[in-house]
Amino acid sequence: MEKVERDFESLVRDTYVPLLEYTLRRIPDRAGAEDVVSEAYLIAWKRWEASGNGQVGLLWLYGTAWRLISHERRNWARGKAAFARLPQALPVVSVEEEVVARNATASVLTALEELDEDDRELLRLAAWEELSRAQLAQVFDCTESAVSMRLHRARDRLRRSYESTHQGNQQTSQAEGNRGARNEFLSN
Repeated sequence: MEKVERDFESLVRDTYVPLLEYTLRRIPDRAGAEDVVSEAYLIAWKRWEASGNGQVGLLWLYGTAWRLISHERRNWARGKAAFARLPQALPVVSVEEEVVARNATASVLTALEELDEDDRELLRLAAWEELSRAQLAQVFDCTESAVSMRLHRARDRLRRSYESTHQGNQQTSQAEGNRGARNEFLSN
């Protein structure tokens, strides 16, 4: 086995679990998430082979997976629109609804859903993947100052969305339970 192949196998070993976890938080089924991860590694291998120096890492893989997921969501939205035209279409569950059922509170995700896709992804990478501003800048291919400004604005929009959507609608017990998840997105 050549050194290039060994190095790439090492990359896969080191990044597979975090990349799959990242993808599972955005794709409702494991098979779909595994497909995205496989596609990301295929693209990484082509880049790895072409560049010869393997300038591919977890952050680059996050960016690649995010673009693949975005492409799939556009296809999914087209399919959902086609199903809506059918007389008795089956209900389609969104990725965010699946995440609510598994790991988060409905109130924060409802507010998050109201944001545009770029803001949602930026906040998810910062909160769920715990990426630093330098790492976020690498994923979004911009400067740290630009990502800091985008993050500040995205958090501000999320805060406004959360407050307008959930103003006085939550019972005290629900508000107590949601505070931890809300603070995770709204802090810093």
